[in-house]
Amino acid sequence: MQEAANHRLWESLYGLLSTGERAVLDSLLTVLPGARGVGAGLDADQLFTFV
Repeated sequence: MQEAANHRLWESLYGLLSTGERAVLDSLLTVLPGARGVGAGLDADQLFTFV
């Protein structure tokens, strides 16, 4: 039930974004194949570098 509520909330918030904002969000949420676990042992500053 909580999963369904989370999905509805996500859809509502996602719907408020412009097309460009959606594209940026989608790109941030994409995990490339083999990339999981790459950051093991690094702190948050090392894992998340935004340009």
